[in-house]
Amino acid sequence: MSGAVTPQTISRAPARPGNTAAHSGRLESLSRALGTLTVATFSREGALDDAALDEALAAGKRVLRRMKFEQLWFMKRLAMRRAGTELDNRAWSR
Repeated sequence: MSGAVTPQTISRAPARPGNTAAHSGRLESLSRALGTLTVATFSREGALDDAALDEALAAGKRVLRRMKFEQLWFMKRLAMRRAGTELDNRAWSR
């Protein structure tokens, strides 16, 4: 597989405004998984740690599944509704 995303690219993403702590944690987990897979791909060592590779692949799949779910239209609508409710509560609490 080829792509332009590197662990360094992902590690810069949590610094963006608007990212929640949970989202930043998922990106950090994805960055670690991608780093493990990258090292295995480009390593000159003959032995690979099968358990670490299995865990990296499983972690990457979990994170991507969750992020894909968050991008569904009804999840975005729910997030907007929740954000509006929090803003309304702050405005009326004064």
